[in-house]
Amino acid sequence: MKVVGILLALFAFIFAREIKVGVLLPFSGVFSDFGNQIKRGLNVIYIHHQFLPNGDRVKIIFMDNSSDKTQTILGYKRLVNEGVVAVVGPFSSSNSISVKREVNKDRVAIVLPVATSPKVTKGSDYVTRVCYTDLAQGKVLAKYALNHNWKKVFMVVDIKQQYSVGLSQAFNKYYHKKGLYPKSGTIYTNMKNFNPLISRIPKDVDVVFLPLYANEIGLFLKEFRSQGFKSNVLAGDGVIVKVVKNLAKEKANGLTFTTHFDVRKPLTNKAKIFIEKYKEMYNEMPSAFSALGVDAYLIIYEALKKCDTSKNISYLRECVSENIRNTINLEGVTGKITINSTTGNPINKPIIFEEIDNKGSKVIGVER
Repeated sequence: MKVVGILLALFAFIFAREIKVGVLLPFSGVFSDFGNQIKRGLNVIYIHHQFLPNGDRVKIIFMDNSSDKTQTILGYKRLVNEGVVAVVGPFSSSNSISVKREVNKDRVAIVLPVATSPKVTKGSDYVTRVCYTDLAQGKVLAKYALNHNWKKVFMVVDIKQQYSVGLSQAFNKYYHKKGLYPKSGTIYTNMKNFNPLISRIPKDVDVVFLPLYANEIGLFLKEFRSQGFKSNVLAGDGVIVKVVKNLAKEKANGLTFTTHFDVRKPLTNKAKIFIEKYKEMYNEMPSAFSALGVDAYLIIYEALKKCDTSKNISYLRECVSENIRNTINLEGVTGKITINSTTGNPINKPIIFEEIDNKGSKVIGVER
């Protein structure tokens, strides 16, 4: 019987298929820190999630979009031509929106780890995300500020990023309902000198809201605190604590921000295992971006398990896409994931509040 079992296993191995999954992220350019953190998470989870129950093997094809819209479109097309059944990424909301037309045309699903703009999934049956939206986090951030009686607000908006524009609008909308109208100033990605903008911020402002990515947040805080401002500072999920701390040093302390995942509050058993394996591989703790990348891959992996992988690529792509949209109660790293099959957005994802301090950051609350 042992011989028969060995022969069957060998037979399955010989005739196993290779199923390709694309990963389209910025491994160079302005958002490379984010892309490489997601890749690290994928490297960890892939070790134990590369083979399907039938013996077929998932092969990940990494594609660098260099944080660029044109390269995002070209990279997606290359992955489609390579024969992938689905794609993890892109990273930013702006890049995700730029590729949506091609996704709808090719009907090869993408699962977005971090793109929070409501626009990215709108009008497509093939774009799904594992993160909460800017509508959700913008409202929660505004409620947090008002609960602290922070009525005088100054917002810094990156006009080059849909994430920044959309999150600021969601925050503004909630304030407007309360009869309050935050002031704002604009920047652009990779901007280095914030002094002209900071000179416009009222000295008695209660809170400065930064719906920005980590580099701009760190550089802004460095100049802002250097000019003597003691005001509260609030940000969204674009924060990478290590990046912000490296740029702003102790001037980053006190920054309150939202995030999707924290190693001190694992919400599932899979999260606990992932944290342990990540630490073993990289000798550090994973970020929220690493965790979200894992969940995006897991949704595709679980969808593949429900498909007949012996069939042609057109069937596989459609089957994977349909099962992605019908994900129910999947145990992920950032929590249990259920996708709204109509919108492509997850339902009731937790929003974690953290504050940067001398030791890194600490959890100060969780909203749902």
